[in-house]
Amino acid sequence: MTLGVFVGQSILPVDAVGTTNLDSPDSTDVPVGSLHARTKGTVNGTKVNDSDFSLGLSDGTLSRAISSACNDNAAADDANKGYYNSVVAAVTPGSVVQEGDVTHDAFIAGGQRVNDVQAFFAASLCQHMFFTGCTYTVVEATLDATVDVADNVDPGHEWDLALVLHCRETTLDDADADSMGSFGFMTKADDKQACLTTGCNNGDGSPGGPSLQISNTYCGQRINEGTGALIYGIDIQAASGTSADVIPRIAGGESSLVAIAFIRFLTGESALIFESASPTSTGSRQDTIGGSLVPLVTIDLFSRAAAYDTAEADADAGAFGIGFSSADSQFCVSGQNEFATGGNSNCTGKSDNVACSVPRDDGNEAAGNAYLASLTSMDAGARTLNWTVVRTAAAGKIISLAIFPAPGNKGILIKQRLYV
Repeated sequence: MTLGVFVGQSILPVDAVGTTNLDSPDSTDVPVGSLHARTKGTVNGTKVNDSDFSLGLSDGTLSRAISSACNDNAAADDANKGYYNSVVAAVTPGSVVQEGDVTHDAFIAGGQRVNDVQAFFAASLCQHMFFTGCTYTVVEATLDATVDVADNVDPGHEWDLALVLHCRETTLDDADADSMGSFGFMTKADDKQACLTTGCNNGDGSPGGPSLQISNTYCGQRINEGTGALIYGIDIQAASGTSADVIPRIAGGESSLVAIAFIRFLTGESALIFESASPTSTGSRQDTIGGSLVPLVTIDLFSRAAAYDTAEADADAGAFGIGFSSADSQFCVSGQNEFATGGNSNCTGKSDNVACSVPRDDGNEAAGNAYLASLTSMDAGARTLNWTVVRTAAAGKIISLAIFPAPGNKGILIKQRLYV
């Protein structure tokens, strides 16, 4: 069976009654796994107060979600994070109280039905990527507290790609002060890894953040929430049989939990990680990925960082985005955090139906975005984005994952439901 990926958008419930279908109206295939991204907004392209985003992985048997939130207009920098046994969950901005929770009920034609366990504070967009025609298994690793000591995990099948979530929590269904969220991936064939990590200190600390790193070395990180300095990196290495070693580098992993979706392609599909940077002038630009096949989908990690694996904790650090694109559809979840010791916070987030939509780090929507780009085409070994808003003074690093079809087949089909 050929690999398929279907993308949709749904509104998460503001009550805790019954079930909700998270789905794509353009597919009747039943998924085997899912990836979810959420913000508080309900309209694409419109920012909302609070930098409040969540990511989740689910295979129907095991679901894990992280949430990272920073409160807007707070005199003390209210920042929190949580790690949950959920398809999607959220921690309340400015509090360790869980704000919302949906759990797996069943994979259905074109999507996933979830149980409405806990109401979200406000209706919010949730965006989904559903996988079919592959083997998809979520496992949980516990980073060893000693540097370079591995936790060996086994999805029970061969794997080609790993998607990774981390927020330095050591207990399931728990939340703590200081925001931290890390999303990354690892391609087994060429042993490449990449991630985007953001953080902010809770309270009116000095420095309070925001902080950020974008890495082409690790598939997950813990950074200092105030300075952005790397504390430890997460390294996944193929081990004996079908297993993998999950290893803390630089320092011990403080026994924190890591959620990993291991994906096996069944008909010769492949994945590559590639690097680029935002342009300093508007217009169309083609990014080289490699090979001669036309990519089916890309996942892009956008930042305002000037270099990979470098601490960012200045005015550029607060803006980030996670984009999903195919020839048929595209969207981006983004946020920005601006804290100043002794001053109120300025934090926003949004979803958009373009490949890249990253707000200014000062939250000034009237002046537009920091970056805005739409996908023009998927090309042979490349893709083309049309950039309509850029920072002319400096480029920001981007790192991306591309999935290719097997030679001779059409591979992934992606569709998207839009809320405008």
